Amino acid sequence: MSIYHFSRYALGCPAFSKRFLFISLVSCFSGLSFADTISETSKTHWVCESDGSGKGWQCQNLAPEPKTRDKAQLTLSPKKLVEQTSPLSAASPHTGKQASKKGILQDWYPGSHNQNSEDCCNGSYLAPIRTDADADKAPQDAEIKLSAEETLSENSVTTLNGNVVMTQGYRQLNSDRVVFDETGETIDVEGAVVFREPNLLVTGNQAEIDLASGQVAIRHAEFLLHDAHLRGQASSINREEGVIILDDVSATYCEPLDNTWSIRSKSMKLDAEAGTGEARDVKLYIKNVPVAYSPYLSFPIDDRRKSGFLTPSISSSDDGLDITLPYYFNLAPNYDATLISRLIQDRGFLLGGEFRHLSRYSDASLSASFLPNDDDTGTDRWLVNTRQKGGASSPWYTEVNYTRVSDDDYFRDLSNSGLKVNSATHLLEKAGAGLITDHWHFSGKLEAYQTIDKTSPDPYYQLPALLAEGSYDLPWNMQVDLINELVAFEHRDDKLNTTGERARLEYALQRRFDSAAFFITPAVKIRHIEQNLDLVPASPTTGSHASVTVPSFTLDSGLFFERESNLFSQNGIQTFEPRLFYYYADYENQNNLHLFDTDDMTFSYAQLFRDYRFSGGDRIGDANQLSLGLTTRYIDSTTGRQKMRFSIGQIYYFEDRNITSTVLPAAPTYNETRDQSSIASELEIAINHAWQINSELIWNDDINQIDKGSVGLHFNDGDNHLANASYRYINYSKTPRLGLNGLPLAPLELVERSIEQVDLSSFWGVDQQWSLIGKFNYDLTNSRELETIAGMQYNDCCWRVRLIYRKWVDNPFGIDDIKQQQEDSGVFLEFQLTGLGEIGEKIGDILDDSIQGFEETNGN
Repeated sequence: MSIYHFSRYALGCPAFSKRFLFISLVSCFSGLSFADTISETSKTHWVCESDGSGKGWQCQNLAPEPKTRDKAQLTLSPKKLVEQTSPLSAASPHTGKQASKKGILQDWYPGSHNQNSEDCCNGSYLAPIRTDADADKAPQDAEIKLSAEETLSENSVTTLNGNVVMTQGYRQLNSDRVVFDETGETIDVEGAVVFREPNLLVTGNQAEIDLASGQVAIRHAEFLLHDAHLRGQASSINREEGVIILDDVSATYCEPLDNTWSIRSKSMKLDAEAGTGEARDVKLYIKNVPVAYSPYLSFPIDDRRKSGFLTPSISSSDDGLDITLPYYFNLAPNYDATLISRLIQDRGFLLGGEFRHLSRYSDASLSASFLPNDDDTGTDRWLVNTRQKGGASSPWYTEVNYTRVSDDDYFRDLSNSGLKVNSATHLLEKAGAGLITDHWHFSGKLEAYQTIDKTSPDPYYQLPALLAEGSYDLPWNMQVDLINELVAFEHRDDKLNTTGERARLEYALQRRFDSAAFFITPAVKIRHIEQNLDLVPASPTTGSHASVTVPSFTLDSGLFFERESNLFSQNGIQTFEPRLFYYYADYENQNNLHLFDTDDMTFSYAQLFRDYRFSGGDRIGDANQLSLGLTTRYIDSTTGRQKMRFSIGQIYYFEDRNITSTVLPAAPTYNETRDQSSIASELEIAINHAWQINSELIWNDDINQIDKGSVGLHFNDGDNHLANASYRYINYSKTPRLGLNGLPLAPLELVERSIEQVDLSSFWGVDQQWSLIGKFNYDLTNSRELETIAGMQYNDCCWRVRLIYRKWVDNPFGIDDIKQQQEDSGVFLEFQLTGLGEIGEKIGDILDDSIQGFEETNGN
């Protein structure tokens, strides 16, 4: 009788890292250990019981066997070992066509896609599906199973030949031959070595395991991470004392048989415990041509951060070659910094940086850049930005958002951002804090602006603004709302602009009566405004102190009707929702109230049911009016999705309006004396999951004129096809032309301000790789192109290139005369290697701003 001593393999594998994921493979091998070796003195059939120590088995020979055993399977468990007759195998849902493929090609299926594969790829990596009972178990919770076509034991060496399969839970090792050498304490895996885990495949022609030292070596290895689409190869993968060393490594995201680019390293060392990696003699190859080289690289291999250089960016513009090289400092687990070195050929060297700090209660960042003595302007250029949000887990909160630049043209000259940043007219400088309780919201802020558009007036600063908002539910379904505000207004030029303090109170009491078929909500409200002013000679107000108190009443009501319908040839529910809103507010003279932050609200369908027509807090509008609105919806009865909504309504005025958002005129204007408002309407139609129509129309039926109108047709099938066609019109009155100081020029000249534009845009995938890009934004009022884009994109699994031509209107000096505004144009190129970064302009930023529905993918 002979005794086999086995213990369970202590195989432990860390979770896969998104970065350098192939480290997971070697980490799995690094956990391989045998606590007890295999000993054998005869070839027999066994039934084994636990030896009681928990370390091995007591096995008894039941019958003699020949030297070899055909199709034998050994199942190891803590209690017994049982011989079975069917070999282990990995069941596959795929056809036998894959069987002839070698290496990682055996998992490649052209034309197939899974939920994790990129749509731009010509196929997917799909691992075989195991159907045995242990397929979903964690290795530490499963028994070890071995099977082979033939086993041979002689002296201290046990050999398994033919279709050798070893599994432990979801982990599986296949090979042609496995040799256990008890004397040398080694395991040799020979032939076609295949190691699998979920989302991981490693193949090689030889593997060696030293049981005494724990060293693992895989020769001529290929590795594959299915979901990440990352594959590579190494002449050897060696594990020693927790460190993995890869020799002659090559890795890429490209599809099999496509080596458009790859990263190659002579030697790479990965320390899973430290979470760091080092590579020497690193080259970036495009095709077989080396295009970049580094003698040494240090990088993180898991989610832990590490100091080092980030991906550089290279672009070309009117200022010549522009090279940016960022360096990342991992200072602590909760704060870090990035230093940015940027060389602009025609301007000089710019140094910038960002510091970030994260705590349980606060998220903060500080950014700055400095370009001394710009070669083009001869001045120092700089930017400072800080952001902070605090109090995520407490009733207190804080907020800081401060941006300031050295000059008005900083973003235009030095920013690589898209149209939205370049179109900014004011930069916010704000700091605030607040407290939220069950019934109250207390807040305070300091708010100022830097104006970087010469034609835009400077807004008032709020230094400070204090606000207390309360709400209480009362018996009988009543509610009281309380608003208390105190603001001190300052101005950059306080010698020409009146400053002062404003107190605003607004108290409301309402009761709601409602059911499934109707609602009625009466409300009474009292508003009070009081100002203490520091007047200037040009001020239109006549006193340093002014106040006004205005009571008001509203009655909001609506009905809900619905019926079954068959609109759009689909069963659904159509609703009919009439709504009446009455609003009355007394007239009180407000000539002595100064205008700090007040303007007219934009008229829309929603404005029909509001009890204020001004933004800001310097005016209380008088009113005696009734709004009538009608809404109908069509709702899919199966999905509950709204397929269509149409709303239309109008305000009927019973008295003229005496309060305006400007200094009161000598005589009322048309808008203050008309008997009814323009008709406001909105339309939304979801034709299907891809097609949508949106429209808005403001129609003045008194003079048969469109005040405002827009219509848009949008298509987005979620499969790389989107297109937009829109038209908008806004009827503005002619106003005087302004100079660079924002004041009317002399002699006085009126300029057409109406807006009439068409906008066509598309990002259209011709096939899985090629897409066409286009945009045409035309100003019909002034017969000029506002923005034109034409280009293309090629995208596959491992690289992407975008090329566009863009022409746009530029207004570098805030010129009000469109005839003097400039047109800029340029050709932009962006080239990206998947997983590495891009070289060129950030075309994605431009497309985000210019094409509705465009979303960046692949990590941008």
